[in-house]
Amino acid sequence: MSRRTGQSGHIEESGKWWVVRWWMDVTGQEKRVHKRARICPVSGPGVLSRSARERRAREIIAESGADTEEYFNKAVKQDGGITFREQAVFWFEQVRTRKRKPVAVSTLELWEGCLRNWLNPQIGDRPLSEVNNAALKGLVATMSDGGLSPKTIDNYAQVVKMVVAPAVDKEGEEIYPRKWNHEFMDMPVVEKAKQNTPCFSPEVMSGLASWKYKRERMLFILCGATGLRIGEALGLKLTSTSHRTF
Repeated sequence: MSRRTGQSGHIEESGKWWVVRWWMDVTGQEKRVHKRARICPVSGPGVLSRSARERRAREIIAESGADTEEYFNKAVKQDGGITFREQAVFWFEQVRTRKRKPVAVSTLELWEGCLRNWLNPQIGDRPLSEVNNAALKGLVATMSDGGLSPKTIDNYAQVVKMVVAPAVDKEGEEIYPRKWNHEFMDMPVVEKAKQNTPCFSPEVMSGLASWKYKRERMLFILCGATGLRIGEALGLKLTSTSHRTF
């Protein structure tokens, strides 16, 4: 869209009239076409100076709506009317067969179930152009009411974003760029998993220090004093038998 703004048009003489020609997107066609409109007579009543013709040409183009985002969306973006469901089929096949950053089979199965059970029933028939923050807000509410966990809701929302993003034009530019707003969606907050570091009270360690079996007692003391994991401790080897105490 940024490359299609600010047209000045081309002014030329055509018979008895000054006319302006400009580019216009047309619904159902990939390529734009030239449009033409009269500015003023070449001579006689109503004739305009060069600067006035240029100003009137810009007014004609602005009145046509050729450079507005609204017209661009109507004529180009939404013409195909591709739905989220149709785009999801294309996206899923793309990620399934791509060589760069291949996706694990288990992940593909998860995404397929997500699309089948939640996304397509809720937003599958929406035009892709309408899958935006408002659509995702409704989907998040439905998934919350359905009892899905915050983490699952977040994962499924990511699938929606991944389906929308690959819709690009022939130059690789996103057709439906989105700035996703989690606050607006009321996306549940995913709590970070707490790392449970195993620890023992002084009483427990004192009890282990008086363990009746010497070999195990030394192992308990060693792990407690150094922080070794049991696997690391069992991997230790004595290089001299003269220092063995058990």
